Amino acid sequence: GAFAEIDGVGRGRAANLLLWAATVRPTLLAPSTGAGDLLREVQLGEGLSALYEMAQLIADKGTRLQGLTAHALKGAKARVAWQSEMDQLVREVEDWCDRAPRMTMLVPSVTRVWQTWTRPGGAIHNMLSPVRNGQTDRLEQVKALLERLASPAGFRKLVNDTHQELMGQHRIRELQARAFRQLEGDASVAAALARRWVRLVEGRPQQAGYVPTQLEDLSHRMRHLYGQVLGELTAAEGTSASSQIRAAVACARRTLENVHQLFDPEIPLVGEPPVRYLVGAELLLAPSVDMKENWEPETSGEPLVRALVEAAGLTPDWEKAFKARVDRGDLEGAERIVEYLEFLGRDEASLLRDRFRRSLEEHRRVLRLEVD
Repeated sequence: GAFAEIDGVGRGRAANLLLWAATVRPTLLAPSTGAGDLLREVQLGEGLSALYEMAQLIADKGTRLQGLTAHALKGAKARVAWQSEMDQLVREVEDWCDRAPRMTMLVPSVTRVWQTWTRPGGAIHNMLSPVRNGQTDRLEQVKALLERLASPAGFRKLVNDTHQELMGQHRIRELQARAFRQLEGDASVAAALARRWVRLVEGRPQQAGYVPTQLEDLSHRMRHLYGQVLGELTAAEGTSASSQIRAAVACARRTLENVHQLFDPEIPLVGEPPVRYLVGAELLLAPSVDMKENWEPETSGEPLVRALVEAAGLTPDWEKAFKARVDRGDLEGAERIVEYLEFLGRDEASLLRDRFRRSLEEHRRVLRLEVD
C-alpha cells in the first residue's frame, strides 16, 4: 500500500485505514475524483479481510455505476425494504400454514371443512400457496379467492359446498353456528395474509436496467459484509496498543456507519450533499491541497494520498483550517470552507463569513497599495 513503509507496520496500517475511510464515499458518489483508484491500493493486512473485501467491492461497483444519485439510492432502499417485508410475510405464512391443518373447530364436521380447505387443492391452500412459492403469476387467482371469502354469501356457499361434499349435507345446522363463526374467523386470518401479499406484489418497486441490478447487488453484499467489518474493526481496536491505529479504526468505523446508512432501508435518505462536498470538504482541512473550480483536487499522486489520510484522521477544526487557508493567501479555499459550513447550518459559519469579508477587504487594500 501507499504507506506500507512509513514508520513501521503500525503507522502503515493506520494510514491505510484512514485512506479507506477517506475514499469509500467519494468512490461511490463521485467516482470522477479518482478515489476508487486509491481505494483499490489500500492494503489492510491480517485480521481485516472483510474490510478489504468491502474496499474492492466498492471500488468495482463505483466504476460500474459511475456515481450513485439520491434517486438511485432511494430506489435501492425501496427495493430492499420491499424484499424485507415480503420475506417477513412469507415467514409468517409458512408458520401459519404449518399450524393451520392442526386447528380444530367446535364441531367435528366443521373441522373437516377446515382441514379440506388447508390441504393441497383446498381454498385456503390455493390462496396461500402462491405466497409461499413466490408465484406472482397467480395474483389474479388469489384476488378472486379473496373476493369470494370477503363476501358473506360467497363464504357461506363455499362452506356449504365443502360440507355437502364431505358429509352429504348441504347446510350447516343452526346448532353449528358458533363453529361457523370460528371457521370464518380463522379464514379471515389467512385472507389478511393473502391481502398483504397482493398489496406487496402490486406495489413492488420497479427494477429494470443495469444500474438498479448492480445497485441491488451492491446493497445486498454491503449489508452482508457490514457485521463482519464491524467485528474486525472492534477486534483491531481492542488488540492494538497503538493510539494511531485506534484513532484510525474509530475513523473507519464512522465511515462504515455512514456508508451503511446509504443502504439501510430503515434509515430515510436525506438529500445528498452536492458532489463537490464529498471529497472537497474534507480536503479543505488540508491547506496544502489546491483545488479546482469543481472542488476536485489539483494535487495528485502521493501528495494527494497523504492529504486524504491527513484529512480523514483529523478532528475537523474549521476555524483552524480557515485561518491556514487565509494565511497562505488561499481566499478561495477559505470561502469554500464558509460555504460548506453554511450548507451544514453550522453556528460558526456566520462568524467565519464576517472574517472572510474582512480578509478579502484587507487583501484588496494590499493589492491597491502594490499597484500604486
